[in-house]
Amino acid sequence: MAQELVHKVWDGDVAVVTLEAPPANALGPELRRALLEAITALPSPRAMVLESASLPFCGALPLEGEGSAPGLTELSTALADAPFPIVAAVGGVAMGPGCALLLAADQVLAGPGARMSLPEIALGLVAGGGVTQRLPRKIGARSALDMLLSGRVVPAEEAARMGLVDAVVSTDLLAAAIALASELGQKPLAARSEAGLFGEGYGVAVATAREGLFTDALPAAGMIIDAVEAAQLLPLPQGLMLETTLRDDLWRSDEVLALRAAADAARIARRMPRAIAGVPATSVGHLYLEGSALEIPLLAFAALRAGLHVTLA
Repeated sequence: MAQELVHKVWDGDVAVVTLEAPPANALGPELRRALLEAITALPSPRAMVLESASLPFCGALPLEGEGSAPGLTELSTALADAPFPIVAAVGGVAMGPGCALLLAADQVLAGPGARMSLPEIALGLVAGGGVTQRLPRKIGARSALDMLLSGRVVPAEEAARMGLVDAVVSTDLLAAAIALASELGQKPLAARSEAGLFGEGYGVAVATAREGLFTDALPAAGMIIDAVEAAQLLPLPQGLMLETTLRDDLWRSDEVLALRAAADAARIARRMPRAIAGVPATSVGHLYLEGSALEIPLLAFAALRAGLHVTLA
């Protein structure tokens, strides 16, 4: 199973690791184990590219939680501590755990259509996998808190302005990532930058976010702010321990149990009714799609690849 979820090939002395767990690369325990094996397997490459081909760059964790080992924090730590540079190439959606993997890479290249989001707040959770510690280290407290507290989708160009991605590539994303990884592999492994911690206004951003909390805000909002503040005050290992503790405490809370139940109910409601599901399939030649959800463009591209005509509103 693990070998089917992660595909590893070589381009010279660069290992290209492709996440292949359709339909959305949900970072469940099997995919986490497979990716950890790919990172730690010998012989070690000079450099590595992590990509997801036409699939999203890791969807959300299953609603039942991280489950068995390795956990997301262990996996992202293994990426960050790898003895070779890692370039992440994201061409589509990277949400939640996908962002944790991006932040653990040495360099991130994005395609023009790439989008990043941290939607854990919608389930009353603190983002895991080191996000609350590595994100402010990279882009500063203000931008990190904006992403973590809003859960909004950040397009590629804005992510580049933030510093979340290092460059937006409009041509062959994978070829650019391999070239960059090969270049980085010829140099000594650089120390991870923590420029975001030293920007002006870090403490002001934390204080402003705390003052802006509603009195009836979910507990997760205050804990996210605490975690981002801790990123400046604690060494990374201790910050990761705090993030894990906060997330575990929330996972057992009444608020999260209620939000998970609502998410489960919404997922069940989206299933096709039995009366329709039992109708024999008919030939479809034209698909009409309407809306702005992240899945709409993915459906459109899938339909076009299947040979259908598509109208997108």
